[in-house]
Parts: sequence; C-alpha cells; structure tokens
Amino acid sequence: MRLRARSVLAGAKRVLLLSGNIEAVHRIEVLLERESAAAEDAEGLEKRGGPQAALDLDAKATALRDAAKAKAEPRGTPVETETLDLLDGIIVSLARTAREAAEAAARELGEPAVATAFELSAL
Repeated sequence: MRLRARSVLAGAKRVLLLSGNIEAVHRIEVLLERESAAAEDAEGLEKRGGPQAALDLDAKATALRDAAKAKAEPRGTPVETETLDLLDGIIVSLARTAREAAEAAARELGEPAVATAFELSAL
C-alpha cells in the first residue's frame, strides 16, 4: 500500500512542478520524506488510478489528436514542431508515471507481468 501511495504522490509532484505550484510540491516532498505520513494517506490515494485512469488517458489522447488535426497551419512549421515536442514530453511524463505505478502494483501483487506491461522499451 505504501508503494502505491508513493507512486501516486511522485506523479502528482511531477504534474504540480510542471504547473509551477511549488508550495504543493514542497508538501508532497515532506510527505514522501515521512514514510508514516505516506502510509497513513495510502488508503485515500489507492482509490485513484486503475481502469478509469486508463480510460481517462485514452480520452485525453484522443482529444489531443483531434486538436492537433484541427490546426490550420501547414505541417513542419516551428509552431507545430514546438507543439509536437510539448506533446511528446507530456506523453513521456505520463508513461513514466504509469510505469512507476505499475512497478508498485507488481511488487504489491507479486505479479511481475504488471510491471513488464508498462516497460518503456518503445520510447
């Protein structure tokens, strides 16, 4: 349970750091440093993620693809390249967060196949 909580907190920390919410990042760092606090919070955190998270990510990916198609600018422009770089960064960050969560779940369940399914071998 503690590994799952740490995984969720680490993912939230990454997102908050990217959004510039330094105060929230500091709070998460304090929680990660205090194992007992992370263990206590694990029950509330375990309700996040799972199959619904996969559906949400798929919906967001579809929305991003649709938004990219709707742009009227010709392909290969500096603006489009920058946009694609940003999208690539978001995807890599989400993939890393999913990998960390899968590794925690694999350890907790004793099922190494869960972590194997989320290896970053295609990046």
